[in-house]
Amino acid sequence: MHPNTFIEQLWRGVEADEVFVAMSFAPRYESRYREVFRPAIEAVRYRGRPLSAKRVDESQTGDSILTEIVRGICEARLILADVSALSRGPEDSEPFRNGNVMYELGLAHAVKSPAKVVIVRDDSNRLLFDVSSIPHFVVDFVSIDTARETVTRLLTDRLRESETIDDFKLREFIDSISDAELSILLRLFNSGKSVPIDLTIETSSGKVLPLPVRDAFHRLRDVGLVRSHVISKPVSVLYSLTERGQRACFTLGRALRDK
Repeated sequence: MHPNTFIEQLWRGVEADEVFVAMSFAPRYESRYREVFRPAIEAVRYRGRPLSAKRVDESQTGDSILTEIVRGICEARLILADVSALSRGPEDSEPFRNGNVMYELGLAHAVKSPAKVVIVRDDSNRLLFDVSSIPHFVVDFVSIDTARETVTRLLTDRLRESETIDDFKLREFIDSISDAELSILLRLFNSGKSVPIDLTIETSSGKVLPLPVRDAFHRLRDVGLVRSHVISKPVSVLYSLTERGQRACFTLGRALRDK
């Protein structure tokens, strides 16, 4: 499935307690994943819950590899991309880096804030021009313990940074909330916080989201307050508050009532 199709039609706007790992699947990197990345990720806590590593080759859903990549990136709290050089090219040329990893890194930067993407490598060779200005970290993987601690620290720091940014965006959003957005929040909150409900209206061409509701929902989803649920039988889309949306309604209830 094309990334844009997934994001527009299927992404529910909610993140799981996972870190998507983009890295080479070459055998010589397998121990790096098992001994460094996976335990380093599992040592990170989000609201008291441990994060888990997600690598696309471990998926068992049966979906296409591209769909798995896009879903994994969209639904992860953080992205960890290992862009280490696989080998040296001819003299005076760029070192070879994994094309699949670079593609996944590009997708991650398209759908995630910079704070949620952590780039590491084990070499000091020149990076590709397009990514050379993006913050990245050189990690010494010779010492497993040191590398593990370094990756855990990087992920923990980025998680805190992304939460700070998300909280700022939320406060900024509340200050400019529209009547349509407030109406959706209160309607979802009054339905039972996490119980999905139908926001569509019946038309001659079927059920649709009214334009003001659709625009408001997209903005609420962008700040992580609401999500959609695709129901297969009968085919329909329901909507509910995210965990963040529930907390926002509780902690910012006074501000919402004053609007």
